[in-house]
Amino acid sequence: MFRKTLAALAAVILATAPALADAADDLAALIDEIRAFDIAESPYLAAREGDREAMARLPDVSRETEARRNEAHVAFRERATAIPEGELGDQDVVSRGLLLYMLDDRIRSFEFDESRIPFLNDSGFFDELAYVARSTPIRNAADADAQIARLNALPDYF
Repeated sequence: MFRKTLAALAAVILATAPALADAADDLAALIDEIRAFDIAESPYLAAREGDREAMARLPDVSRETEARRNEAHVAFRERATAIPEGELGDQDVVSRGLLLYMLDDRIRSFEFDESRIPFLNDSGFFDELAYVARSTPIRNAADADAQIARLNALPDYF
């Protein structure tokens, strides 16, 4: 009896293992794709990742660009929702839930046009560059030139 139960359990595990691996691989690939998208869209994030050229840029906050980003977030959310939760391990279920929460937050932010709220309880668009300047080390002349380029881009950004 024990051998039959063990054999049945092994058969279930072997049958579901490829599905678990496929769903987990799909989730990991989606997370990597979103991370790459975020780096490509945010010069602040790209600069923290070592992209020296990004240090000289400010983010594009035009309505058109924000609408394009929102479309991408909606598409990412649809893909995340399509990954069956039942085919994921416990940690991946949590990761998927957090990913959906993050994407929902970004989508809601766009729907309420939050990027154009002049100030929040602790900050606003006007002090974002001050934070970035404080948190970006200037180690050489190229870093200083990048900060100057960001400052020169302020009028268009505002």
